[in-house]
Amino acid sequence: MYPRAVAQEARPAVSIWIVKMARYEHLSVFKASYELVIYFYKLCKGLPKDVKYSLAEEIKTTLNKILELIIRANSTKDREALLREAVLNVDIAIVKIRLLNDLGSIKLSSYKFMAMNLLEVKKQLNKWKLWTEKGKGQSC
Repeated sequence: MYPRAVAQEARPAVSIWIVKMARYEHLSVFKASYELVIYFYKLCKGLPKDVKYSLAEEIKTTLNKILELIIRANSTKDREALLREAVLNVDIAIVKIRLLNDLGSIKLSSYKFMAMNLLEVKKQLNKWKLWTEKGKGQSC
């Protein structure tokens, strides 16, 4: 009758604690934002120098800020303010990309792609914000 005794001896003497980190990679809003950042960085290679080092840098900063806010919102329970700030940054990015298009620095197809994807990110962020607000209202 050794199975029980062997099973206990086979267990490790030290317990292994696994720290569960907030995972953001699975979020569709993160994936969409990440793809936009990659797309824009590649797009910047062909931009004229006068906008490449000014307006394009501002857009890069804004897009990176959106990613950061998504990661931070996913790792906290008080995410409403972070999501509001992310939505605001999406609006800022849309305006700046439109300006880039109006200056003739990017093709209309690139502008359309970026604008449509940013609007999709905004929609997802707003849904996440609504879901957060609903959950907060139901808690005791």
